Amino acid sequence: MTRMRCRWTLITTASALAPRWQPRSLGQTDLKTQVPLGIGTWQAGNRLLYDYSPARDAALLEAWSSAAKNGVSYFDSGDSYGTGELEGNAESLLGRFSETTANVCVHTKLATYPWRLRAEDFVAACEESGRRTGGVALVGQHWSAESYGLGFLQDPAVYRGLAACVTRGLARGVGLSNLGPRGLRRGVDAVNAAGAPVATHQTQFSLLCRAPLEDGSFDVADDCGVTSVGYSPLCLGLLSGRYTAAYAAALGRRGADASRLPNGIRGFLFRTQLPKLADLLGALEAVANEKGATVGQVSLAWCLRARGRDKAPPLALVGARTPDMVRDALGALRLDLSPSDVESLAATAARCPQAQVNAFQTK
Repeated sequence: MTRMRCRWTLITTASALAPRWQPRSLGQTDLKTQVPLGIGTWQAGNRLLYDYSPARDAALLEAWSSAAKNGVSYFDSGDSYGTGELEGNAESLLGRFSETTANVCVHTKLATYPWRLRAEDFVAACEESGRRTGGVALVGQHWSAESYGLGFLQDPAVYRGLAACVTRGLARGVGLSNLGPRGLRRGVDAVNAAGAPVATHQTQFSLLCRAPLEDGSFDVADDCGVTSVGYSPLCLGLLSGRYTAAYAAALGRRGADASRLPNGIRGFLFRTQLPKLADLLGALEAVANEKGATVGQVSLAWCLRARGRDKAPPLALVGARTPDMVRDALGALRLDLSPSDVESLAATAARCPQAQVNAFQTK
């Protein structure tokens, strides 16, 4: 059995950066999060989308340290993070980080590979992740086999295996991912029946991917006592503010410098999607100017306020790669959007094409 380093603690004081956010439990567990913000580690090894090289490790570790010093305790990873021979690299780097940092709640997601058909396959995968990270607090499934029609065959083993990870002391709770409202209830019930608590449900959520807000997934998570986590709130950087409305419009007319775009797949995505987002970027810029904020902060603040003030916000999971990106994300916690701001931005986004569709989302 992998020995876990118990480095997370119950936090009782609010961060100066986020005076109105209070600590809350992560779902059905006794783990706590101080602010509704988490750090994703997908970039730590991903050459395909983020052109990763080990030379970026120092900046990544500095960014994560900055986040932890400002009350962020939820750090997300996955055993499939890292392309090619770098698979598992994100977990290993996160292990280096958590070894020297207090209050780190490591959540790793286990890939639902088609050859992982038994509960014990997921226990073994969790043990391996534990060795790389130094111990996980939460273990989850990365996606449901239902998304490609094999849920009836594989999902029962997934849920039994995740629950076994908890009952055998490898983790403190279970995380679920990419489930619609029906699948989420079924998954929570299955894990609970196997004797383990469910902490979180991760789903894609942003101004351009509003599905969990509209299909009731967030409400189902509330009913089940599970904390929602919204990943990709800045849409891979489309809504980060790096590209202005004027640039997006000019790009559509082929009058902008395309060399400013990322390399590879992200560059292709940005080239095709940015021209369609000029109106939304303009609306975000208007709110940002009024509030004295950045576009990225407004985009994140929308995710935190989209459910209204009477419902718990999802944790916004950001993939900050530099300390500056962390500072920008933390600034969103101080930004207060009015209900009219939230509604107006959502209405503008609804007139834009959905730039991101979650291919793994189930019903």
